[in-house]
Amino acid sequence: MTILDFGCGMGFFSIAAAGQMGDSGRVVAVDLQQQMLDVLRKRADKAGVGARIRTHRCEADALNLVDEALDFALAFYSAHEVPDQRRLLREIRGLLREGARLLLVEPIGHVTAKAFARTLDDAVDLGWSVVDRPRIRWSHAAVLEK
Repeated sequence: MTILDFGCGMGFFSIAAAGQMGDSGRVVAVDLQQQMLDVLRKRADKAGVGARIRTHRCEADALNLVDEALDFALAFYSAHEVPDQRRLLREIRGLLREGARLLLVEPIGHVTAKAFARTLDDAVDLGWSVVDRPRIRWSHAAVLEK
């Protein structure tokens, strides 16, 4: 299984996922800030899961990932920081295998319910299906399926 952790920061979810997946699993941890990726790398190595995590520095307006076949993607408190969310959703969708899912979570303090609804409308317009709306404290959340 290969997972994308978009906006991974210092690796809270990346390291946990790598620890749960076993030796055959892989996490592609993506962030705009090289400093965050460097911290993630040190923390992952210390946790013994560094070999399962590939770090990738994206651009502000593009993931720049190619030839990835992802089984799951996570964008936790990060999509609202991207200048072109439609492009982000399109890029992630292009990397996912058919039937794979994206968990999109945004903080209610930074993203209004109306803005999150617009993001979901954009996602549906791009070919995603909204398959669940999990309750995550202090968050707007949706599971999107390719």
